[in-house]
Amino acid sequence: MSLDFFEALAERQVQDAVEEGAFDNLPGKGKPLRFENLTGIPYAELIANRILKNAGVLPEWVQAQKDLEAEISTLLAQRTKLIEDNLKRQAQIVYLPTDHISVNKYRLWHKQSRDNFHKKMKRINGLILKLNLTAPSTIRLPGLHKVDEEMEAFDEEFQPVAEGKLVPRGSQSE
Repeated sequence: MSLDFFEALAERQVQDAVEEGAFDNLPGKGKPLRFENLTGIPYAELIANRILKNAGVLPEWVQAQKDLEAEISTLLAQRTKLIEDNLKRQAQIVYLPTDHISVNKYRLWHKQSRDNFHKKMKRINGLILKLNLTAPSTIRLPGLHKVDEEMEAFDEEFQPVAEGKLVPRGSQSE
């Protein structure tokens, strides 16, 4: 089937609808289409965004904003869970000798968890930069996270088990 066939079919369906009066009582009939631009976004971009919206596609900056919000939400939930898990793990190893395998596993988990959290914070800053580069200049945009300060606050709540709290080596059997 050719493109001409589909065009003729579509034209016929529109003509049938006109004859049946399907377009007679549409809201706003006889009035000009309103394209108010109260956002300060350039008119051409506003029309392009409307076309994308009608097609079910988001502008790149809107998708970047959604991705950023999802990442921040995930990171906050992860932060809470890591702090809770850290306290539980500390309680499980506090009476074990410092060289016990569980203590070593805890230390490894703690370091990897902190490193992963730090990487995710940096990734969020990357998403903020992407949003800032793609969004219209009239949109209020978030600033970059101060990763070092945020990591200091995280470290205050996500401290490793203190060596003085662990049982000295050889004091308890494995």
